[in-house]
Amino acid sequence: MPERLWGAEAGRLERSCSPRPDSVRFGAGAPGVERAAVYLSATAFAPHQHDAYAIGITAAGVQTFRYRGARRVCLPGQLHILHPGETHDGAAATGTGFGYRILYLAPELLRDALGGRALPFRGRSRPGPHARQPGHGRACCGYR
Repeated sequence: MPERLWGAEAGRLERSCSPRPDSVRFGAGAPGVERAAVYLSATAFAPHQHDAYAIGITAAGVQTFRYRGARRVCLPGQLHILHPGETHDGAAATGTGFGYRILYLAPELLRDALGGRALPFRGRSRPGPHARQPGHGRACCGYR
């Protein structure tokens, strides 16, 4: 009979302590909208660009990325907004990994919503990529 510890087999406990596997899961979207849930601990994103606005919220851990020439950090509950065509990377800032949820919005959707006015921040000085207060993410995205 295998040894048990509070109902768990002792030989299987190591699996519960192993790191969570990296994953990228895409969810159903709508025309011009894509969404994903990402968890990374062992993998990092190489520098890349998107053709859409990316609006993400860090759900767990600490996220770090290079964007607009500076290293950025996002904590749980903080939003980050990346603009189309801007190079960035992404990785865990600690050994425990990080997770985030993100929406990719086609620029045409924003342009239509603005009644054809200029898209936000295009061609002028821009603020940093993330909300400074964790409560912003909780308020707009239902993050707890």
